[in-house]
Amino acid sequence: MDDMVRRVANRVGIAARLSGKVFRQTHTTISRIQGIPDVAIQAQLGHQSSQTTDIYSRMPEEARREVLLRLGGVIPKIGDE
Repeated sequence: MDDMVRRVANRVGIAARLSGKVFRQTHTTISRIQGIPDVAIQAQLGHQSSQTTDIYSRMPEEARREVLLRLGGVIPKIGDE
């Protein structure tokens, strides 16, 4: 999975070194920001325990802000139209 994530990142011009774990953490964080229920995120990731899902969404506030700034409104919150 790491190779696939890196290839896609290179194709779209992302220079940062990415991995499958970074991809999953970002997906989890964005899903929570969008208001997707934790149980749905847990199911998407295939986790049996919500504690495992919680590990993936631990992200320092500064890093979370940077991700949102870089997305620049590309990913709307659920309910925004």
